[in-house]
Amino acid sequence: MGLAAELGYEYRAQNGFQRWAVRVGGTRPVSAVSRKVFPPADRFLLTLTQGRSTVTALFIGLPPIWLTTTGARSGAPRTVPLVTVPIDGELALLGTSFGQKATPAWVYNIENNPNVMISYRRISLRSQARPARPDEEPRIWELAGSVYPGYLSYGERASPRRIRLFVLESMPIG
Repeated sequence: MGLAAELGYEYRAQNGFQRWAVRVGGTRPVSAVSRKVFPPADRFLLTLTQGRSTVTALFIGLPPIWLTTTGARSGAPRTVPLVTVPIDGELALLGTSFGQKATPAWVYNIENNPNVMISYRRISLRSQARPARPDEEPRIWELAGSVYPGYLSYGERASPRRIRLFVLESMPIG
């Protein structure tokens, strides 16, 4: 079945405004602003709409999941909104940080403790994040670029930093 189906996670067709926003969204100046503005705006709108919508979903048509990790240093829960890419029924995460030079903290948290909680709309599931295998990485990048071309420019801008990719899998029961 896979996490994507369990969560009901899917992309919908983008409207004209969202297609325009996707085209400009991957540019350096827009990415720099988006990195600062979208996460807190997503949190606000998610609360306001009781879990039904986010700024990211409205602007570019890509619904974020909420990833809760355990802080690598603090041990405290850390929750961030992230767009994910469905791949073979599971979900992939790209540690792009909008193409910035620094690796996002959630990547270090996952590397320290791969057991995470993911939430989408009103469904929350435990999951395990694993590094994407080398044979999966080109496909993840291809799928990511097909839903949001900005991902491809993020990879170029973050260089020489290696962007880490993860696949979220269902936790075994028992």
